[in-house]
Amino acid sequence: MDNKKAAEDLTDYFKTYFGNNLQKVLLKAPLSTDDVLAPTIRLIRKRREELDIHKAMEALQEDFDMILMAQRVRDKELKEREVKLKEYLRNFDTFLQKAVKERELARQKAANLLILRQELKALTKEREKIAALVEKHEIYPRFLDKVVIASKQFQEVWQVMSRLDTLVQIREELLTSTKQNQECCETARTQLTQYLEQSEDSCTTTTGWPSYRAFWTEHAVRPCYGSLGGLTSRTRQLRRPCS
Repeated sequence: MDNKKAAEDLTDYFKTYFGNNLQKVLLKAPLSTDDVLAPTIRLIRKRREELDIHKAMEALQEDFDMILMAQRVRDKELKEREVKLKEYLRNFDTFLQKAVKERELARQKAANLLILRQELKALTKEREKIAALVEKHEIYPRFLDKVVIASKQFQEVWQVMSRLDTLVQIREELLTSTKQNQECCETARTQLTQYLEQSEDSCTTTTGWPSYRAFWTEHAVRPCYGSLGGLTSRTRQLRRPCS
Protein backbone atom coordinates (compact mmCIF):
# COMPACT_ATOMS: atom_id res chain seq x y z
CA MET A 1 0.00 0.00 0.00
CA ASP A 2 2.83 2.46 0.78
CA ASN A 3 4.47 1.77 -2.59
CA LYS A 4 1.20 2.34 -4.42
CA LYS A 5 0.69 5.64 -2.64
CA ALA A 6 4.26 6.66 -3.39
CA ALA A 7 3.66 5.85 -7.07
CA GLU A 8 0.49 7.96 -7.09
CA ASP A 9 2.31 10.84 -5.37
CA LEU A 10 5.08 10.57 -7.92
CA THR A 11 2.52 10.65 -10.74
CA ASP A 12 0.88 13.75 -9.31
CA TYR A 13 4.28 15.30 -8.90
CA PHE A 14 5.16 14.72 -12.56
CA LYS A 15 1.77 15.97 -13.70
CA THR A 16 2.19 19.13 -11.67
CA TYR A 17 5.77 19.59 -12.75
CA PHE A 18 5.11 19.09 -16.44
CA GLY A 19 1.90 21.04 -16.30
CA ASN A 20 3.58 24.09 -14.80
CA ASN A 21 6.99 23.96 -16.44
CA LEU A 22 6.38 22.24 -19.77
CA GLN A 23 5.96 25.42 -21.73
CA LYS A 24 9.10 26.94 -20.23
CA VAL A 25 11.07 23.83 -21.01
CA LEU A 26 9.75 23.66 -24.56
CA LEU A 27 10.56 27.31 -25.17
CA LYS A 28 14.11 26.89 -23.88
CA ALA A 29 14.70 23.51 -25.51
CA PRO A 30 15.81 23.07 -29.10
CA LEU A 31 13.22 22.31 -31.70
CA SER A 32 14.59 18.76 -32.33
CA THR A 33 11.91 16.01 -31.95
CA ASP A 34 14.31 13.55 -30.37
CA ASP A 35 15.32 16.12 -27.82
CA VAL A 36 11.67 16.75 -26.95
CA LEU A 37 10.63 13.04 -26.72
CA ALA A 38 13.72 11.64 -24.92
CA PRO A 39 12.80 12.87 -21.41
CA THR A 40 9.24 11.64 -21.82
CA ILE A 41 10.37 8.21 -22.95
CA ARG A 42 12.80 7.96 -20.09
CA LEU A 43 10.07 9.02 -17.69
CA ILE A 44 7.71 6.40 -19.08
CA ARG A 45 10.40 3.76 -18.80
CA LYS A 46 11.18 4.79 -15.23
CA ARG A 47 7.51 4.67 -14.37
CA ARG A 48 7.21 1.24 -15.99
CA GLU A 49 10.24 -0.02 -14.05
CA GLU A 50 8.78 1.46 -10.91
CA LEU A 51 5.50 -0.34 -11.54
CA ASP A 52 7.36 -3.61 -12.21
CA ILE A 53 9.33 -3.18 -9.01
CA HIS A 54 6.13 -2.38 -7.14
CA LYS A 55 4.44 -5.50 -8.53
CA ALA A 56 7.49 -7.59 -7.64
CA MET A 57 7.49 -6.15 -4.13
CA GLU A 58 3.78 -6.88 -3.78
CA ALA A 59 4.39 -10.45 -4.94
CA LEU A 60 7.25 -10.79 -2.45
CA GLN A 61 5.05 -9.32 0.28
CA GLU A 62 2.32 -11.84 -0.49
CA ASP A 63 4.86 -14.66 -0.46
CA PHE A 64 6.28 -13.38 2.82
CA ASP A 65 2.80 -13.18 4.33
CA MET A 66 2.04 -16.70 3.23
CA ILE A 67 5.35 -17.96 4.59
CA LEU A 68 4.77 -16.09 7.85
CA MET A 69 1.28 -17.55 8.15
CA ALA A 70 2.58 -21.03 7.42
CA GLN A 71 5.33 -20.53 10.00
CA ARG A 72 2.78 -19.45 12.58
CA VAL A 73 0.68 -22.52 11.83
CA ARG A 74 3.83 -24.63 12.08
CA ASP A 75 4.76 -23.05 15.42
CA LYS A 76 1.26 -23.71 16.73
CA GLU A 77 1.45 -27.33 15.62
CA LEU A 78 4.90 -27.69 17.18
CA LYS A 79 3.65 -26.28 20.48
CA GLU A 80 0.71 -28.67 20.44
CA ARG A 81 3.01 -31.56 19.66
CA GLU A 82 5.36 -30.44 22.44
CA VAL A 83 2.49 -30.42 24.95
CA LYS A 84 1.38 -33.86 23.77
CA LEU A 85 4.96 -35.15 23.93
CA LYS A 86 5.40 -33.87 27.49
CA GLU A 87 2.14 -35.50 28.49
CA TYR A 88 3.23 -38.72 26.81
CA LEU A 89 6.59 -38.60 28.62
CA ARG A 90 4.84 -38.09 31.95
CA ASN A 91 2.53 -40.99 31.25
CA PHE A 92 5.44 -43.11 30.10
CA ASP A 93 7.43 -42.28 33.25
CA THR A 94 4.42 -43.26 35.35
CA PHE A 95 4.12 -46.45 33.34
CA LEU A 96 7.81 -47.24 33.90
CA GLN A 97 7.52 -46.68 37.64
CA LYS A 98 4.46 -48.89 37.76
CA ALA A 99 6.25 -51.56 35.71
CA VAL A 100 9.27 -51.46 38.06
CA LYS A 101 7.00 -51.83 41.11
CA GLU A 102 5.10 -54.68 39.48
CA ARG A 103 8.34 -56.44 38.56
CA GLU A 104 9.65 -56.05 42.12
CA LEU A 105 6.36 -57.35 43.46
CA ALA A 106 6.52 -60.29 41.07
CA ARG A 107 10.08 -61.03 42.22
CA GLN A 108 9.01 -60.99 45.86
CA LYS A 109 6.06 -63.24 45.08
CA ALA A 110 8.36 -65.64 43.24
CA ALA A 111 10.72 -65.74 46.25
CA ASN A 112 7.79 -66.29 48.61
CA LEU A 113 6.43 -68.98 46.32
CA LEU A 114 9.80 -70.76 46.38
CA ILE A 115 9.83 -70.63 50.20
CA LEU A 116 6.26 -71.91 50.34
CA ARG A 117 7.12 -74.75 47.98
CA GLN A 118 10.05 -75.75 50.18
CA GLU A 119 7.84 -75.59 53.26
CA LEU A 120 5.17 -77.61 51.47
CA LYS A 121 7.76 -80.21 50.52
CA ALA A 122 8.95 -80.44 54.13
CA LEU A 123 5.36 -80.64 55.41
CA THR A 124 4.58 -83.33 52.85
CA LYS A 125 7.53 -85.40 54.07
CA GLU A 126 6.46 -84.85 57.67
CA ARG A 127 2.90 -85.86 56.83
CA GLU A 128 4.13 -89.02 55.12
CA LYS A 129 6.28 -89.79 58.14
CA ILE A 130 3.38 -89.25 60.53
CA ALA A 131 1.07 -91.29 58.29
CA ALA A 132 3.59 -94.14 58.35
CA LEU A 133 3.77 -93.93 62.15
CA VAL A 134 -0.02 -93.89 62.40
CA GLU A 135 -0.26 -96.90 60.13
CA LYS A 136 2.44 -98.64 62.14
CA HIS A 137 0.79 -97.95 65.50
CA GLU A 138 -2.86 -98.17 64.52
CA ILE A 139 -2.85 -101.69 65.94
CA TYR A 140 -2.59 -100.31 69.46
CA PRO A 141 -5.96 -98.50 69.56
CA ARG A 142 -7.63 -101.67 68.31
CA PHE A 143 -5.75 -103.64 70.94
CA LEU A 144 -6.89 -101.24 73.67
CA ASP A 145 -10.49 -101.53 72.47
CA LYS A 146 -10.21 -105.30 72.72
CA VAL A 147 -8.72 -104.96 76.21
CA VAL A 148 -11.66 -102.81 77.32
CA ILE A 149 -14.12 -105.29 75.83
CA ALA A 150 -12.38 -108.31 77.37
CA SER A 151 -11.73 -106.75 80.79
CA LYS A 152 -14.36 -106.16 83.45
CA GLN A 153 -12.17 -103.61 85.27
CA PHE A 154 -12.23 -100.95 82.53
CA GLN A 155 -15.08 -99.25 80.71
CA GLU A 156 -13.07 -96.72 78.68
CA VAL A 157 -9.71 -96.67 76.92
CA TRP A 158 -8.54 -93.71 78.98
CA GLN A 159 -8.88 -95.85 82.12
CA VAL A 160 -6.49 -98.38 80.61
CA MET A 161 -4.03 -95.61 79.72
CA SER A 162 -4.29 -94.12 83.21
CA ARG A 163 -3.66 -97.53 84.73
CA LEU A 164 -0.69 -98.00 82.42
CA ASP A 165 0.78 -94.65 83.44
CA THR A 166 0.40 -95.62 87.10
CA LEU A 167 2.11 -98.95 86.50
CA VAL A 168 4.97 -97.30 84.65
CA GLN A 169 5.46 -94.85 87.50
CA ILE A 170 5.40 -97.64 90.10
CA ARG A 171 7.85 -99.64 88.01
CA GLU A 172 10.24 -96.73 87.99
CA GLU A 173 9.90 -96.40 91.75
CA LEU A 174 10.50 -100.14 92.18
CA LEU A 175 13.60 -99.98 90.02
CA THR A 176 14.88 -97.10 92.09
CA SER A 177 14.13 -98.97 95.34
CA THR A 178 15.81 -102.10 94.00
CA LYS A 179 18.89 -100.13 93.09
CA GLN A 180 18.98 -98.56 96.55
CA ASN A 181 18.57 -102.01 98.17
CA GLN A 182 21.41 -103.37 96.07
CA GLU A 183 23.59 -100.49 97.15
CA CYS A 184 22.59 -101.11 100.78
CA CYS A 185 23.46 -104.80 100.46
CA GLU A 186 26.81 -103.97 98.90
CA THR A 187 27.52 -101.58 101.76
CA ALA A 188 26.55 -104.23 104.35
CA ARG A 189 28.68 -106.81 102.57
CA THR A 190 31.65 -104.48 102.59
CA GLN A 191 31.19 -103.66 106.26
CA LEU A 192 30.85 -107.36 107.06
CA THR A 193 34.05 -108.15 105.20
CA GLN A 194 35.88 -105.44 107.11
CA TYR A 195 34.45 -106.68 110.39
CA LEU A 196 35.49 -110.27 109.65
CA GLU A 197 38.99 -109.19 108.76
CA GLN A 198 39.27 -107.19 111.99
CA SER A 199 37.84 -110.02 114.12
CA GLU A 200 39.67 -112.91 112.46
CA ASP A 201 42.10 -113.39 115.32
CA SER A 202 39.50 -112.96 118.08
CA CYS A 203 36.86 -115.22 116.51
CA THR A 204 38.77 -118.56 116.57
CA THR A 205 36.43 -119.80 119.29
CA THR A 206 32.61 -119.73 119.52
CA THR A 207 32.72 -116.82 121.90
CA GLY A 208 32.79 -114.42 118.93
CA TRP A 209 29.63 -115.75 117.29
CA PRO A 210 27.03 -113.67 119.19
CA SER A 211 28.73 -110.42 118.28
CA TYR A 212 28.98 -111.47 114.63
CA ARG A 213 25.30 -112.49 114.57
CA ALA A 214 24.21 -109.19 116.10
CA PHE A 215 26.28 -107.22 113.58
CA TRP A 216 24.82 -109.14 110.67
CA THR A 217 21.26 -108.68 111.91
CA GLU A 218 21.76 -104.96 112.46
CA HIS A 219 23.47 -104.07 109.18
CA ALA A 220 22.16 -106.59 106.66
CA VAL A 221 18.94 -108.31 107.68
CA ARG A 222 16.91 -105.40 108.99
CA PRO A 223 17.42 -103.13 105.92
CA CYS A 224 16.41 -106.01 103.72
CA TYR A 225 13.24 -106.54 105.75
CA GLY A 226 12.44 -102.86 105.32
CA SER A 227 12.96 -103.02 101.56
CA LEU A 228 10.94 -106.23 101.39
CA GLY A 229 8.06 -104.51 103.14
CA GLY A 230 8.15 -101.64 100.64
CA LEU A 231 8.24 -103.99 97.66
CA THR A 232 5.34 -105.99 99.09
CA SER A 233 3.28 -102.81 99.45
CA ARG A 234 4.00 -101.77 95.86
CA THR A 235 3.14 -105.26 94.62
CA ARG A 236 -0.24 -105.11 96.33
CA GLN A 237 -0.85 -101.72 94.77
CA LEU A 238 -0.09 -103.13 91.35
CA ARG A 239 -2.51 -106.01 91.87
CA ARG A 240 -5.27 -103.73 93.14
CA PRO A 241 -8.02 -103.28 90.48
CA CYS A 242 -8.85 -99.81 89.15
CA SER A 243 -11.85 -98.08 90.70
